[in-house]
Amino acid sequence: GAGYNLRKILGHLALLCARSGINPNRLLMTNSPNLQLGD
Repeated sequence: GAGYNLRKILGHLALLCARSGINPNRLLMTNSPNLQLGD
C-alpha cells in the first residue's frame, strides 16, 4: 500500500542523507512533524 511505498522512499532518502552527512531523523522531524508511517 501507500505506507509501504512511502517507507521505501524514505529509506532511500535516509541513505542519501547519511551519505551527505545529514541526520535523516532530524530532517524528517524538522520538515514533517506530523508525518506518521502507516500501512
